[in-house]
Amino acid sequence: MNEVYSIHEPSTEKKVSTFLQYYDSDKTRRNYQDALYRYFTRVYTVGENTLASLDAAAFAYLQELAAGRPVINDLYSAAGSFSGQYAPATANLYIRSICTWLNDCGIALTRRERQRVFNKIPPVESVRREAELTRSLFRAVYDRMTSEWARVLLLVMLGSGMRLSEALSLRISYVSWKKTYTEIFIPASDTKTKRSRVVYLTTEASLALKSYLESRKAESEFLFPYTCAAAERQMRFAADALASGKDKARIRAVHWHMTRKWFISRFSLYASRSVAEKLAGHEGYLTRSYHRFTKRQILGQFKKAERYLSILPPEQVQQVLQGPQGSAASPAENPGLAPAGKTSSASSGTGQQQETVLRGQLVRLESGKQVVLLDTGKYIVLNDDVTGDNVTNGFFPEKGTS
Repeated sequence: MNEVYSIHEPSTEKKVSTFLQYYDSDKTRRNYQDALYRYFTRVYTVGENTLASLDAAAFAYLQELAAGRPVINDLYSAAGSFSGQYAPATANLYIRSICTWLNDCGIALTRRERQRVFNKIPPVESVRREAELTRSLFRAVYDRMTSEWARVLLLVMLGSGMRLSEALSLRISYVSWKKTYTEIFIPASDTKTKRSRVVYLTTEASLALKSYLESRKAESEFLFPYTCAAAERQMRFAADALASGKDKARIRAVHWHMTRKWFISRFSLYASRSVAEKLAGHEGYLTRSYHRFTKRQILGQFKKAERYLSILPPEQVQQVLQGPQGSAASPAENPGLAPAGKTSSASSGTGQQQETVLRGQLVRLESGKQVVLLDTGKYIVLNDDVTGDNVTNGFFPEKGTS
C-alpha cells in the first residue's frame, strides 16, 4: 500500500536556524545549511549563506507556498540543476535534505512525487577514483607528510580503524598502555554512532604514538591538538606530491577515510570481519544484536590481523648498547639508559660479546633481529622485510624469553 502524506498549511514561523538545532553533528548541520542555500539560489532569492539570510528567505518562501506556489515544480527544477552540477551522491543528499526540511515545515510529498523528483538524479554510484589500498601507497603518503603528528595520526588510524573526527577527539586519559598492547576507549560523545567502544593499536602505531607524546612540546590533554582542516591539509599535500590530487571530478585519489577501508578490508581478509566492523564502529543492527565477543576473543583476532595492518618496516630508533668484551653495557656507562631484557651470546667461549636491548625500545640486535622488549620480560621479534604487499610480510609477533 502506497504511503500518502497529507499537506498541511506550512508554518511561516519555522526558521532554518531552529531546524538545524535538531542535529548534534556540525557536519550534518553544515550539509543541511548548504543544501537549503543552494536550493534557494535556484528557485528563489537569497543573500549570503548565513543563518539570518536563510531564515529570511525561508520565511518568504513558505508564505508563497502557503499561497499556492507548487513546491513540486521547484523540486523538479532543483533536482535537474543539482544533477548537472554535482556528483549523484551530493545531488541526492541535497534533495533529501530539502525534503526533510519541507516535511518539518508541514509540507510533505506523496511517495509518487518523491519518486519523480529523485528520478531526475542519476543513480548514486561512486565517482571517487581512489588509489588501490596497498602498503606501498600508505608508506609513500607517510613519507610525504610534512608534520610528525600527521604521520603518527596516519599510523593510529590505519592500525585502529578510527574515523578522523574520532582520532582528533582522543584525550591522553583515554589511552591505556598495557604490557603487550595499547587500548583506547572512545566515549559515545566522540563517536559518529553515539556508541562508546574500545579499540587497539598496532605495535608500530603504539611505538610511534608513545615517542610522539614524549617528544612533543605542546601541552594538551588531546593526543592530537589539531583541527580537521589541518589534518586534511596534510593529506592534501601528500596526495598532491604523489600526483594523486584532484581529477576532473575534483576528487582526490587519496584521503583520510581510506584508512578505515584499509583497516576493515585487511582485518576481514585474515581475521573476523564482524570483529573488524565492531572495532571500527561500523557494525550493523544484526551484528550489534547477536554477535557477542569477549575481550580476549577480540584481542586474539586483532593480534591475528595486526601484521597485515602494519605498513612500515621496523626502524632502528635506539642504537644497541654494546659493552666491553665479556660484559654488557652498564647503566653507569650510559646515564639514563638502563639496560634490561634479552641478552644473547654472539659467539661461544671467551671474549663473547653481549647484545643488550633497552626495555620498551625498538632496536636491531647484532644478530640482525629487530625486537621490542616488553615489560613482561619477553620480547616481540619484528621481521624487517616489509616491502611490497606480500601477505607474509609485516610485523610478526613471536614469543620470546628473556
